[in-house]
Amino acid sequence: MDNVILDFEKMVERKANANCTNKLNTYHNIW
Repeated sequence: MDNVILDFEKMVERKANANCTNKLNTYHNIW
């Protein structure tokens, strides 16, 4: 059970990181 929760947290973290990267890329594209 703990492993599932950890995997879920990692997945959420990766999604958040991807989101940040996308925002940065968008920001760079604007300039």
